[in-house]
Amino acid sequence: MIHILTVHWMDPKWIAPQLEYVGRNVEEPYRTWASLEGITDPADRARFDVVEDFEGMHADKLNGLAAMVVDQADPDDLLVFIDGDAFPVRPIGAWMRDMLRHHPLAAVRRDENRMERQPHPSFCVTTVGLWDKVGGDWRSGGTWTSPGGTEVTDVGGTLFNQLQSAGIEWQPILRSNTNDLHPLWFAVYGRHVYHHGAGFRRRVSRADVTNLGDLASPRPRDIARLYRQRHVGPMDLVRKINPTTVRGLVRGLRGELPGSDQARYLAEATAQSDGVYDDLVADPDFYLRFETE
Repeated sequence: MIHILTVHWMDPKWIAPQLEYVGRNVEEPYRTWASLEGITDPADRARFDVVEDFEGMHADKLNGLAAMVVDQADPDDLLVFIDGDAFPVRPIGAWMRDMLRHHPLAAVRRDENRMERQPHPSFCVTTVGLWDKVGGDWRSGGTWTSPGGTEVTDVGGTLFNQLQSAGIEWQPILRSNTNDLHPLWFAVYGRHVYHHGAGFRRRVSRADVTNLGDLASPRPRDIARLYRQRHVGPMDLVRKINPTTVRGLVRGLRGELPGSDQARYLAEATAQSDGVYDDLVADPDFYLRFETE
């Protein structure tokens, strides 16, 4: 059995396309488990096998869903974490099992996002037994060194530490695009999984703000506002993030771009996202555009 865990937040627009792609590309028996905070329509909720609305941040919800699966599933069952705006675009059953023959866990690693080093929950597969054995935890905490030489953390950081501490080598699933509309968004990973990116928040990424430059040191209230908007983590984690990353993200999210540049950037980013969304709803082969030079 494959257990597919996902989180949707406030907006149901991704539920139908995600489940339709899952239905087309998961060729083994599976169950879907979801946290659907702010999504109350019974028809939306009924599309999943199990719905449990956990409180907290994205990582907390995934951890809660995983704990439910561990309590009920066979240790050899597959455990798949996938973002609400992500889904398989090619059949993944044999692909996942082939990766797990070589490594006990495989996950997206977003090298393109300033060389993130941790497993990312946009897509991750392991076994129920392995997750239980390491006490899997998606929260921030574990750190790595950024290209600028500073220590950073993000969602998946604790899992990164857990795997290192246990001496477990995991399989990174890397971006396979040959045609990019954006350096981070609209990604196909390992030629099998699509991740739209920022499906439930404003479309500003580290990759964007790196190109925009840094802002002077932000005030604490600005940092708090940043983390509310990005839906990343509680304030006790903010102090662990390196100041350069925070300054850049504050600039992008507080609207510190010069004058009309901010409005133009956000309008263009939203229009681009909406266009790709319309394509993926209408055409199951939409992702081929990202594999063409």
